[in-house]
Parts: sequence; structure tokens; C-alpha cells
Amino acid sequence: FNLHKMADSSDLAIQVSRISRHINSFIANVANEPSLGMYRINEHVHNTVPKIRETTKKLNNSNKLMNGVTFDAEYDCDALKNMSKIKQFGSVLSNLEEAIILEKKLRERELVAKAELQRSKVPQIRNYGSINK
Repeated sequence: FNLHKMADSSDLAIQVSRISRHINSFIANVANEPSLGMYRINEHVHNTVPKIRETTKKLNNSNKLMNGVTFDAEYDCDALKNMSKIKQFGSVLSNLEEAIILEKKLRERELVAKAELQRSKVPQIRNYGSINK
């Protein structure tokens, strides 16, 4: 009978010890949970904020570039629209075409003149002095 009580009390002691370890672990986890959560948040912010800053800088630079390109495109569109309103634009085009034709004719005349100059060249005899000295 005494042996049976000892076995019961040792089992009880083991169970109490195991329960107290679990309770201590639970209390430690509950006590540390807010600080662990804050640590994870801090770690996340520390890792992501530099990436967000870099992306923001790139986005701002792209936005500035796009604003410039948009302004240029709008200005060019306005200029083209206003060109169609110019009455002399047709005469300017015809004058340019005529100037191109005249420039081609001028080049042809220059080539012809060079060819005639080369054909008309006669070898010149140089006088190195007289034989009678």
C-alpha cells in the first residue's frame, strides 16, 4: 500500500513539474509577445523603407521627364496646327522645291565647267634659261 502511494506522488510531482514548465513558458511568451511583434515591425520597416525611398525617387524623376515630354508634344501639336493656318506655307514649299532644282542645276554646271577646264589645259613648256650664255 505504501509503495502505491509513492508511485502516485512521484507521478503527481512529474505532472506538476511539467505543468509549471508549460505555464512558465506560456507566461514568458505572453510577456514577450508585444516586444517580439514590435521587433518584427521594426525589422520590416528597416528593410522596406530604403526600397520605398528609391522607388519614390525613380517615380519622381520619371514624372518630371513625362511632364517635359508631354509639354514638348503639346507644343509640337500646337505648332503643327498653326502651320496649317499659314497661307504662305504652300508657296514656301514650292519655293523650297524650286531651290532644290536650281541647286542641282548649279552642281551640274559646275561639273561641266570643271570637265571643260581639264580638257582645255595644254601642257606648258617651262623655260629653264637660254642655251646661249
